Amino acid sequence: MKVAIQDNEVLKTINPAKVVTYLKSNGWQQEIIDNDRVSVFIQRIDSGKELVIELPLKPEFRDFSRRMSEVIKTLEDAEQRSQLEIFTDIRTSWADVIRLRVHHPNLVDGSIPLEDSIRIQEYALNMILSAASSTIKPQTYFQEKMAKAVDYTRQLRIGQTEESNAYILTIISPLSIDKTHSNGEISPILPEPFERQVLKQLVSALETSRIAAENVASTGSLDAFIGTEQNGISANFCEAMVGINENSGNSGVEIALSWSPLLAMLDNVPDKVILPANYMPIIKQIGENFRANWQKEFGGKQAAVNSH
Repeated sequence: MKVAIQDNEVLKTINPAKVVTYLKSNGWQQEIIDNDRVSVFIQRIDSGKELVIELPLKPEFRDFSRRMSEVIKTLEDAEQRSQLEIFTDIRTSWADVIRLRVHHPNLVDGSIPLEDSIRIQEYALNMILSAASSTIKPQTYFQEKMAKAVDYTRQLRIGQTEESNAYILTIISPLSIDKTHSNGEISPILPEPFERQVLKQLVSALETSRIAAENVASTGSLDAFIGTEQNGISANFCEAMVGINENSGNSGVEIALSWSPLLAMLDNVPDKVILPANYMPIIKQIGENFRANWQKEFGGKQAAVNSH
């Protein structure tokens, strides 16, 4: 079901400068600039059709809300995404956005049972915490929480629920970059902020899990997961995936990411990964193996340290 943003007060909150950044990062060409009234952007799609956006620049103008509504509608048609998703990405241009899509069997009007929602949020937090820990020091199991990883997760925000045919948990990951001088231009920042590194590690873990689980399903051998801790896979990560799946009615795990347009991507990173439900028993087993092997190798040493 498509939902249109029609509230004039909501539309007035959209910052035109953020829309400029969003459009440029998505391949729109700025053709006409009238600093007092409007900026015209054009994009040519595969069919050869030319799409035109007339972006209003002054919120105080009487027709600002109507024109901004037309901008969002054009983007909805061009991207085949909901207006709420596009609205969120424009307003949070200073952050990367994670969308965990849940196809819950008891979905009603975009909502799921509160108890399941709380558990999914807990496992989602553990998933991101494991990615942050792996960014700092990759290993197969994290017995103790790393202070830097915990500090990062405390900055995460829960976004507005986006109505759709699934429950979507929206997690906003602010970037620690200077946003005060943005004029719509996109440029790389080196080194990449830790927050961006974490989410790239998360995508790496998700994609590596998918490929390795597919290999295990076809060969029966778990060898495909050997050394994957370097790609962000740990017992903690696997347990989080299994937890999300089990509290989602065993519908698998589907995660999409929207990268902040203020920070250019320096490499090719997927923006969506799906782990099918039939891969979850494999991922569960890998998590148990990683934890058991870590305990076998380091558990005794840790116990000796703790006894002193």
